[in-house]
Amino acid sequence: MIMNSIVDMTDSHSPAASMQSALAMIQDRTLCLGAEILKSLQHVRTALFDFELPYVELALTTGEVLKAKARMIECSCNELLSGYIPHASNWYMAASAAQCAKRLERVVHQSMTIAKNVNRILGLNEYPDVSSILPLYLLAEIELRDALRALQQRDMELARAVCDRDHELDSRFLAEMETVMTDMSAGIHSVQTGMSLLFILRAIERIGDHAKAMASPALSLCRLDDSRADSLPVA
Repeated sequence: MIMNSIVDMTDSHSPAASMQSALAMIQDRTLCLGAEILKSLQHVRTALFDFELPYVELALTTGEVLKAKARMIECSCNELLSGYIPHASNWYMAASAAQCAKRLERVVHQSMTIAKNVNRILGLNEYPDVSSILPLYLLAEIELRDALRALQQRDMELARAVCDRDHELDSRFLAEMETVMTDMSAGIHSVQTGMSLLFILRAIERIGDHAKAMASPALSLCRLDDSRADSLPVA
């Protein structure tokens, strides 16, 4: 188990080295989880834009597994935080990892919300034109991918780009919401289908929000790295 491994490492003869090893392991597992979630979002994309029931079922099944993995990582981080962490930088890294795991779990939750609402639409035997939603969905995927890369590479510019791109996602989200509500009023969609589309749009927008929130710690970690470099003695 992750937690047992971390406890073993923090009980070793070199606490500082063990802490760094534990944090590195958590980061690796978090990034691997992020990659799995990005793959799952591709399945959700197929479910939504091709109305493929097998992909709906795959997204829901995979989602439960991914949420469990995210919770395990968060518990591991909390195990570290509950112990003695002598360096503030290590404490911040553990807290950021816990927050990232929590955000990834919420991303999975939102992806499952999309799949569930696609399933409702399929149950109504309706196949609305959702092609205009695709750019919004792809934007949310890109935000999440770049947020993970920013964390991995400690890339401040990439983290800032994620935050900036979220404004575009919000604008597209509001425009699509208005379009769906107009179509509902005109009778193009049934009320049930229209409501499911609104829930889907909201879930996509929330995925972008969580990606943006994950990019914020990347900015702080970059500044932390810079401050560490500045504090090194000049040869």
